[in-house]
Amino acid sequence: MKRISSNGLVKKTDQNYKDTSTGTKFSFKGSRRRGSGCMSVDVINGRVRLGKTVYDELGRPESADVRLGEGYVAFAPITEFTEFTCQFGKGGVIYSPEFAHKIAELAGINADEVTGSVSVGTYQMQETDDPNIHEAYIFF
Repeated sequence: MKRISSNGLVKKTDQNYKDTSTGTKFSFKGSRRRGSGCMSVDVINGRVRLGKTVYDELGRPESADVRLGEGYVAFAPITEFTEFTCQFGKGGVIYSPEFAHKIAELAGINADEVTGSVSVGTYQMQETDDPNIHEAYIFF
């Protein structure tokens, strides 16, 4: 599986996307989800929670590779730990103040003005080289 670096290797044009690390093109094709079910960020308590649907579609993994880019974050379930690995707590929660602040920054949330959890993003599931493994791209 190719990594997507923080310099933005996934590019957005309307609802069409291209992973420039692999050349794979994909689009939402009507499956773009909106609303509070995508991801919530709680900067004060230092946690990020994937929405139930996203977490379920990822296969409810215990850990995932995380890749950040300009306007998105991608999660891919893994079994081996790397420097890009995050661990999920119960219900798809990532306990990390640094990660919560980074997601808030990417999503345009002013952490000084937030008093609780904020729902952000839309998402798209994407197949990997292994058809049994899907990645979740969350766009802000």
